[in-house]
Amino acid sequence: MREKNNEINSVELNGTDVANECGSMMAKMKELCCEGHAEKAEAPGGPCCPDIADICGPAISKMMNAKRATQAEAARTRKEGENSGPKAILTYEGGLHAVGRRLSDKLCVILDAATGCGGSGASFSPLDLLAVSYGGCVIMTLDKIAHKHGFDIVDAQISVSLNMDERFVPRLAGIDATVILPHSYTEEQIEVLRKSASYCVIHATLRPEVKTTLSFETAVPPDDRRKSEGGA
Repeated sequence: MREKNNEINSVELNGTDVANECGSMMAKMKELCCEGHAEKAEAPGGPCCPDIADICGPAISKMMNAKRATQAEAARTRKEGENSGPKAILTYEGGLHAVGRRLSDKLCVILDAATGCGGSGASFSPLDLLAVSYGGCVIMTLDKIAHKHGFDIVDAQISVSLNMDERFVPRLAGIDATVILPHSYTEEQIEVLRKSASYCVIHATLRPEVKTTLSFETAVPPDDRRKSEGGA
């Protein structure tokens, strides 16, 4: 009987399927226990019964620790993925011309230096993309928060001007942006939009080093525009 009990204790607990391992061990313990009682003509539950807690306790603890470690690693990986942001690679092809690619789906954008910098100006310059990125981030953020307050700004436009400081090394000193709304909004809705700009990732990243101003206008309907120009 002692040899058979040692056989149980020698089972390797590798953590891959601890629940099944414990079930198998307990079934074997029951079998050995019954044999021991039969040999001694004792009632079940006698002193020959192995201590289930001593055998399965460490196995279950190992299983739970492994599960917690796996969950923690998955959460850490997920958080890193959420915080890493989009990834891109840019290939310089010479002649102040480059192609940027988004790694997730290989979507491309072409860049050319501005003519004032010696480039062809055939495509967006890096500063052009900065202006477009800022405007896109702001106006999409505004609409997202507007939806939470029961309205939208579909068909709105945003005009973006970059103000450069050329005194020493050229640098971006400020951004002036104007949101042209498609129709009239209430003062409360305009205030919601004003506060929403601070939630734009690019807007928040540039400040306070880069001074930004954001104003709002309402698009003039074509009929009103003709009247103001003296049209019929």
